[in-house]
Amino acid sequence: MGKTFVALAIAYSVAVRSPRGPAIIMVPANLVDKWEQDFEAFCELYLEDRRAVKLGTVTQNVLRAKTSVRYGVARHSVELMKTAGRSSENALPSIFLAQGR
Repeated sequence: MGKTFVALAIAYSVAVRSPRGPAIIMVPANLVDKWEQDFEAFCELYLEDRRAVKLGTVTQNVLRAKTSVRYGVARHSVELMKTAGRSSENALPSIFLAQGR
């Protein structure tokens, strides 16, 4: 298992155990897409009957489904505040935050 998958496992564990807010995963801006792909693979490989769903790419019904592992991507601080400040019903357990340029 690689470092990315270990970090994703830790973030997922924290996110599902903590109702306080999302687990924010800071990644280099040029690797956000790779981390998204790795998160999808992580969910398929290690989480039974669960799949990664990205905010803004699916319907609200899919986001709320019990099989969905919701996440968002913030490329700027304003996006982070909007994404992290969602209502508890639509809260995201994980957010990938792009760091740098």
